[in-house]
Amino acid sequence: MSTSEIENSFGFDKIYRFKVRGFSKGKIRVTTFSQAYNLMINKNNGDGGNSKPVDPLCAADPLVPTEWKSYEKFALSAFNCARPYRFMDVALPSTTPTSQLTSKNELLPVAQCKLPAQNNYNNVGFKQNGWQFNGDLQIQIIPIQFTDYGSSENPVKEYSKYLEYIKEMYFKISDGNTRITYKVPNSYIQIGSDIKSYVVDGSLQDGSGIVWKKLDARRYERDVFNAADKVIDFTGIDMTIVLVPLSVPTEFIGHSSEFRMDNVRTNEGIVEYNYLMPPATEVDRRSFYGVEPFLHLHEIFHANGLLNDHLGDAGKGPYLGTGRWGHMSGMLTDFILWDKWIAGMLRDSQVICASPNSVGTYWIKPASYFGTFEKLLVIPLSSTRAIAIESERAAGMNFKIPEIARGALVYTLDTLDTRFDAGITVIRPENRTGPIQLGTFILADAPLKSGESLTVWGHKISVLESGDWGDVIKVEKA
Repeated sequence: MSTSEIENSFGFDKIYRFKVRGFSKGKIRVTTFSQAYNLMINKNNGDGGNSKPVDPLCAADPLVPTEWKSYEKFALSAFNCARPYRFMDVALPSTTPTSQLTSKNELLPVAQCKLPAQNNYNNVGFKQNGWQFNGDLQIQIIPIQFTDYGSSENPVKEYSKYLEYIKEMYFKISDGNTRITYKVPNSYIQIGSDIKSYVVDGSLQDGSGIVWKKLDARRYERDVFNAADKVIDFTGIDMTIVLVPLSVPTEFIGHSSEFRMDNVRTNEGIVEYNYLMPPATEVDRRSFYGVEPFLHLHEIFHANGLLNDHLGDAGKGPYLGTGRWGHMSGMLTDFILWDKWIAGMLRDSQVICASPNSVGTYWIKPASYFGTFEKLLVIPLSSTRAIAIESERAAGMNFKIPEIARGALVYTLDTLDTRFDAGITVIRPENRTGPIQLGTFILADAPLKSGESLTVWGHKISVLESGDWGDVIKVEKA
């Protein structure tokens, strides 16, 4: 996609009614989300502050796919946020940087940058000889129904756009390295019980005030797989997704670590990873965990145990983790490349493993462009610590990031950091004087621009050149 085509995708020379977080600007000309943000801020400054400030990551998308248009309106109304419902392809330009780059002969073997996972909660390192979310994956859909809530519809008809979104987005954000095939029965499987019969004392909560009924998870698991085992062959299945009819009320299928299924035995063997998807219905705040498509890309990694959150103190304390950089930190932006790498979506060939003991100059291509380019620069400092840099541009699933967020994102990796939701820390340059948060976007201004540098863990990281082609990074000891 050319620059003019990118501008056109945001409405260049077109008029849109741009509604964001409950605020409508009327007829305005917008070319980028960051421009829309500035227009809204100027409006706020001139009207006594009665309007809500625009949140660029939650802005309505003028080119939202038709199948998600109605849902986007619901998301803005119910959740104050419309996440990315498409992948914006941007081609790597033919222009290249002019800097003299370090020879590939001077790079370290990529294995030296694979920090081994430690036995702690945060999942920052590589699991040794573990399953990864790449290659040709077989996902079995287990559509179940109850005697009190059923469906005569084909499950694919009720959930087709969700299944296609999950499949397409994983393919795109992995540069084609994660390829999903679904196996789906033609009808819902009756498990022979009322869903109400599984309710036990207590409740499940998500920490934001949303409450669900608590179900007997082990009995539920047994009944689901006993019924499914009679009609499904689980041979070669990498993971399952358990669906319920859209008629099931949102109060039953909770979002909690207490309600999950792991290492389930079937006639064909153990199925390790199973994702319990709530009904995808537009009802209330509780609907979020079923109806929000972007969320499922995040939750599937909790279900298979490959990734964990990097929220730090979630913006409420001094430790910010990765801010809102990365899907595992607030579900607003694409996965950071380190997460993609340890999950298996990023190929080894896309990683530059640089020596910490010499001066080097490296070109990294934009993280959100589709293609098997070198995208992630890693400087290993020990078997448990490293510095990582990636190039952020408005493309892919990050097409909403504003100008302030485009540049070279620097973060540290510490597999021994046992603080809650810690281990990956985005570094904000010391010269940043503005707010640390832009709407919901914590650490939006962290990426380095051309000519800027920062020092972290005894190393100076500098951006020598920047362009649509990415960033040229110089690494040297401070």
